[in-house]
Amino acid sequence: MLRAWNGFVLVLAWVAALLIGAMALHIGYDVAARYFFNAPTSWSNDLSEYSLLWATFFAGPWLVRNGGHVRIDILVERLPSRASRVLAVAIALMATVICLIGAWETAVETWDYWRRGTAFAKVWAVPQWLPYVAMPIGFAAMAVEFTLSAGRSLRNFGPPAPRSRSG
Repeated sequence: MLRAWNGFVLVLAWVAALLIGAMALHIGYDVAARYFFNAPTSWSNDLSEYSLLWATFFAGPWLVRNGGHVRIDILVERLPSRASRVLAVAIALMATVICLIGAWETAVETWDYWRRGTAFAKVWAVPQWLPYVAMPIGFAAMAVEFTLSAGRSLRNFGPPAPRSRSG
């Protein structure tokens, strides 16, 4: 099951990377069309908004797994090893709870958009739930990754390593 989960997180990361690459291409195309041919696109800005939302939430679980999320290390670096691990577990569990709340709240809102059939009034009539469905998926996947991180920190809780005596 863990292998399937790891594959899922990797797929999300690749989708995020492809979306960012596609954004670079279509924004570059829009800039060239606007400045060289005086023919700006009407769709590039909307597509960028949707792509950025999906890329952000799909990259999140991979970033959590690889320690790429925002954190302040100054305190952790100054603590003894055992206290640092306790803090790491506490932070991972708090982040799990926050991500679960985010997943729940965004899932409720996304479901409401789907139920009501609302759409954005932009260049395309995109159903409002479609861009936002990435949020509960990303939050839930980040919650799982933070939980796994807490588990890894807990497994590292053995007796403290013996200190060498210099004499």
